Amino acid sequence: MALAGSIRRTDRAPLGDVEDVNRRLSEAFPGVWFRYQAEEPPELAAVNKQMTLILRLWLSVFGRRTQYPNYRGIFEGSQGGAVEFYFKAEEPVRWVRATSYGRTTILAL
Repeated sequence: MALAGSIRRTDRAPLGDVEDVNRRLSEAFPGVWFRYQAEEPPELAAVNKQMTLILRLWLSVFGRRTQYPNYRGIFEGSQGGAVEFYFKAEEPVRWVRATSYGRTTILAL
């Protein structure tokens, strides 16, 4: 099971710069690591070419587009489950997408 949502300020103001957002998420989720992705990995482009037309159409309607460059962070809970963080690599950061996988009810800090 996955649970997805966005982290953003209620007044829609920026969350801060990239370094500040990385630092604050690392404080809230100890052990999270972030990776910068400048462009789509070549392996992903190769997989996309192998998909059927129906699957590509389904993904274009129901899937989420990944914008590059971006940052992705992974937090793995000690009792199971994981949270993936994603945000565009632009200043200032306005939102962070968070998707929780697995045992979502016990990821409390």
